Amino acid sequence: QPQGADTRVYYRVVEEEGEEVPVDGDGRILNELTYLGLPLEEQGNILYFAIRGRDSDGDPIEEAVEKFAYLSLEDSLKGEIRYFRKLVGKGGEFPFDAQGNPLTETAYNALPRTRRGAVVAAGELVRVRFRASVLLNGTTVDAAIRDSAFPETWQQVDPGDATGLTPGAALSIAVPFSNRVVQEVEIAPNPFTPNADGINDRAAIRFSLGNLNTARTIRVEIFDLAGRQVWSGRRESVGQQEFAWDGRGDDGRIVAPGVYMCRIDADVDAQSASNTSEVHLIAVAY
Repeated sequence: QPQGADTRVYYRVVEEEGEEVPVDGDGRILNELTYLGLPLEEQGNILYFAIRGRDSDGDPIEEAVEKFAYLSLEDSLKGEIRYFRKLVGKGGEFPFDAQGNPLTETAYNALPRTRRGAVVAAGELVRVRFRASVLLNGTTVDAAIRDSAFPETWQQVDPGDATGLTPGAALSIAVPFSNRVVQEVEIAPNPFTPNADGINDRAAIRFSLGNLNTARTIRVEIFDLAGRQVWSGRRESVGQQEFAWDGRGDDGRIVAPGVYMCRIDADVDAQSASNTSEVHLIAVAY
């Protein structure tokens, strides 16, 4: 089902060292957490936008302002905050102008010819359904297609508006935004019985780390009800996690039966991050 010119996506060639784009290396739109996860040499500008009105469709009309002016605005007048990544080592083609807005046909035609990248138009519609765990808002889907007549030839799927029937012009998955880091904590079995009979000898401590795109230090600690630490585990990781506790303390001895506290901590330096630590009860029985 061919689509009209209004479905075209225009790309700007960005090749010079130090130029900035509003996405990470996987094409995901940057937010505060993912921006702070970039190496320092790749952290670019932060642009603040004030809402100056509404267009005929009711969408906000935004204007870039200084940070101090943005912070002085009423909340209802505060617009988007855009984070930029400095290109280091290599460039590419990106569907954004220098301020991070989607590149329009007019802006594309105003570029020098050496800066005009691909123009992508939609073709036949194909609906793909899939299921996946999404722990980071803007997680990018890597996809490729092929013609069955040429099974060895795959073509990478680029972001762009496939159809006006539904909103969306990217290969990223948008989820309700949350700054929560430690999520979906589950301890099982609970209580558990570390008596070496091969049944429920270990407790699996499972959880997910959301809104992180780089490995961070994670600590799982077990305390008795007097607040004394009896066991701890630590690793550098990201995504879904599982720690196993066999009921032994750091000294190697089986702990006494009773109720203990399990604390999960993630080292995150973004001030807006929330839920970086959780405490749950875990019971040991014999």
